Amino acid sequence: MTVKRAFGAMLMGTALLGGCGENGPPPGEERAPMALSSAGGGQQVASASSQQPVVGGAAPATPFPAPPSSSGGSMDQAVARVNGEALTTEQLVKPLMESHGLTMLMNLAQLELVKQDAAKAHVVVSAQDVADERTITLDRLFNGTEAETKLQGQLDDALIQKKDVEAAKIRAEMESDREAFLKQFLDNQHITQREYDIVLEINAYLRKIAMPQVVGKINVEAVHNAFGQLYGERVRVRYIELGNMQEVGVAKARLAKGDRFQDVAKDMSLNRLSAEQGGELPAFSAQSQVIPQVMKDVAFGLKPGEVSDVVAYGQTFILMQQIEKLAPTAVKFENVKESVRRTLNEKLLQAAVKKLHEDLANQLLGKTKAGNPILVIEDPLLRQQFEARQSEEKRNIDRAQEEMNKEQRLRDRLKPGGAAKNPALPPGQGTPPATGAAPEAATAPAGERPPATQPGTVALPELPRLSSEPDPATQPQPGK
Repeated sequence: MTVKRAFGAMLMGTALLGGCGENGPPPGEERAPMALSSAGGGQQVASASSQQPVVGGAAPATPFPAPPSSSGGSMDQAVARVNGEALTTEQLVKPLMESHGLTMLMNLAQLELVKQDAAKAHVVVSAQDVADERTITLDRLFNGTEAETKLQGQLDDALIQKKDVEAAKIRAEMESDREAFLKQFLDNQHITQREYDIVLEINAYLRKIAMPQVVGKINVEAVHNAFGQLYGERVRVRYIELGNMQEVGVAKARLAKGDRFQDVAKDMSLNRLSAEQGGELPAFSAQSQVIPQVMKDVAFGLKPGEVSDVVAYGQTFILMQQIEKLAPTAVKFENVKESVRRTLNEKLLQAAVKKLHEDLANQLLGKTKAGNPILVIEDPLLRQQFEARQSEEKRNIDRAQEEMNKEQRLRDRLKPGGAAKNPALPPGQGTPPATGAAPEAATAPAGERPPATQPGTVALPELPRLSSEPDPATQPQPGK
């Protein structure tokens, strides 16, 4: 079956980290470490140098497997010959260390650290736990996609009619389709199978550690609310996320000229994942816990095809267009409440795993109670790479902070009386374009939510960045 799952690609990063799609990589790391060894225990490996990275004072598994050697694994050992001339282990390992060594080291260091944390908590992770984590990840990626929904329907029919041979063929096709897409994604992201395996193993440990934290946390009220999300009225929208009022002016001018909303979103939206989908979000309900309340108010207040006025959202500005409203589904609460509870439990578990993953990354770069660094990189090349990435990360943070400060000065100018207090915009900012309302309309009266049709800019409290990840409660439940 041809793999055509653009939306699945959008979700892959989130699924790999067990719902941690918004995590940035820790300082000094090329991308978020991925955790999992298919054997569940991690193989013994040797360093390309006599010096080894040290985690918590103990030598962990190191990035590359020791080459087989009858002479002790010398770096002069020939690994291949070209017309009789030897290519040595050193020639092979050195460029690998330069290009991928630090990323692999950080992955393995996090895996070693989470194993140590698990041992302290008396948590045991088996090979079956890792295999289950892989299944959970793939389910989260593919359940509800058009291709898999079609195959699942065919599988259900075959099972009802007791056509075992046909059912086995459909299962094999679903598995083949999943594996093909996964391989395609890993290739596109330049992620090796070994890196993917390490990620899954880390996630398996984090899930096992997090499980006791979520036991008994789902009450009846939460199940009823989630039922409304799953089966109540929902809305589909597109949105454009913009960085400043100048960009808002450009986007609104294009829409006024007749450009399609989805084309403007694709060209201009800061959220490049949703931009590739024309700014479209998965359908959500008024009870959704993923979409901020003010955006739900705007979405449900629009008519199909109508575009909202600009909404100030955290450090960005949002334009929304309603696509359609979806009628409630006729389902009895009693028939699906346990399925809804399982969905909520998994969502809560993912949130706990996300927090543990953030803690793990910070812990690795921290110090022991005795004041010693937890991670000590003794290989000179890897240490140099690590320090360079930390410096770059700090520069990126400083640049981002400066941009936020500039934007805040512009926001202050838009507030009532702001022009008098801030007579000059930051250098290069220029004059903001008209938005269809005077600056006084930028702030809504206390206690009121501005309607979707109110002109001007709606001032909102600081909120997390809007994610293009679908609300897990709007997706098919596990086991259905």
